[in-house]
Amino acid sequence: MVLAAMNVAMVPDSSYILDSNFKTGGSSNHGYSNPEVDRLLNDASKTKDQEKRLEYFNQVQEIVQEELPFITVAYFLFFFVHI
Repeated sequence: MVLAAMNVAMVPDSSYILDSNFKTGGSSNHGYSNPEVDRLLNDASKTKDQEKRLEYFNQVQEIVQEELPFITVAYFLFFFVHI
């Protein structure tokens, strides 16, 4: 069990959160490992085609949603006001 908090409001690319949480050895990964997820994230990092990257990220999210390597128990509202 891990208690953690994260704020990704200012991170414009999905690879940051997906790599850190779900890639084997990711900085916020606490033991989850799936070779298919690793392959998809590596493939996403090698292409500049944004539609293809989105396809890879969507596949990762489908796997993670099925396997539930961690369960979020609370969300906090965050408002960003640009003046």
